[in-house]
Amino acid sequence: VYIPMAGSNPEIESDVESRLYPGRGSGTVLVIDDEEIIRTVACGMLEEYGFQVITADNGGEGVEKFKLHHDSICAVILDISMPVMSGEEAYKHMKAFDPSIPVLLTSGLRHDERVKEAMTLGIDGFIQKPYGAEELVSMLLALLEKRNRNSS
Repeated sequence: VYIPMAGSNPEIESDVESRLYPGRGSGTVLVIDDEEIIRTVACGMLEEYGFQVITADNGGEGVEKFKLHHDSICAVILDISMPVMSGEEAYKHMKAFDPSIPVLLTSGLRHDERVKEAMTLGIDGFIQKPYGAEELVSMLLALLEKRNRNSS
């Protein structure tokens, strides 16, 4: 809970609020992760900030859902390590289908060689698990803002 001090500096308040409350989102985010708890938590976080969420539990299902709903999906949150199809392979399929889709890669292992290799493909950002709502939404909003600037 953030309670401003009496006579506090409005500039400091604004800075604190922008860090605590990254803003409201809109649109649909596809969350692809093989861990049910991660999908559930990410879904709750994103919905709390105004996004709609579609989930998939592996790369293959994620690519199918992406192709089916690509007109409404504004971004993808993609785990690197999954059964059926890896995050790297899923990324390649989705980018071939829609090169402009922002993708945020996730992993519990930051120094994993697969993460380093995947980032060289042009993935837009990386967030390490476990992540908090503010960090996730801030990164997602930044990716969407960058996409909007580039498409203008």
